Amino acid sequence: MAVMPGTSFGDNAKTLIRVALTVPDEVLRDAMRRIQALASALDSASRKTVHGYA
Repeated sequence: MAVMPGTSFGDNAKTLIRVALTVPDEVLRDAMRRIQALASALDSASRKTVHGYA
């Protein structure tokens, strides 16, 4: 799996990312689960910091 910044595709895509899905489906599913877990952990840590818990 490869990820590129959207800016590679022009200014209209600057807030996006492009993901190349060049792996078997199960590998992709595992990668997406890991990305989701990371995003959730970062969101949780961010909320704690913003609300003065950290």
